Amino acid sequence: MTIGKKISQLREEAGLTQADLALKVKVRTQDIVKWEQGQLKPSPEELARLAATFDVSVADFTITTNKNEDQAISSSGKLKLLSLCVMFFAGVVLLGVSLVDYVQTKQIHWLTLVVGLFLLVDSSILLKKGIYK
Repeated sequence: MTIGKKISQLREEAGLTQADLALKVKVRTQDIVKWEQGQLKPSPEELARLAATFDVSVADFTITTNKNEDQAISSSGKLKLLSLCVMFFAGVVLLGVSLVDYVQTKQIHWLTLVVGLFLLVDSSILLKKGIYK
């Protein structure tokens, strides 16, 4: 459940209009409308006032309970994630091969080393950016 849906649900359960809630939280009615529609998110201070108004924890607004919403990874995202993991492990394998070659022959195979490092670093950056979502 999104923050906006949670605000709307709690407001309706409390029997408040958007204008009533705006007065209690000390914001404009338009802010409540935008929060509930997902066009705007409340600031941390506003979240604290909302939590106090509804007698709930601030964490209740930030925890997503529906897997199919905000945090879900699509099926194409799963394929991208799998590809990035394969890329990461290919980099690890190439670095390992380069190390074994160096230990056995005392020669550095630069191409293997560079490609392994590239795969490792590039996949790590893409994974950190969350490109697979």
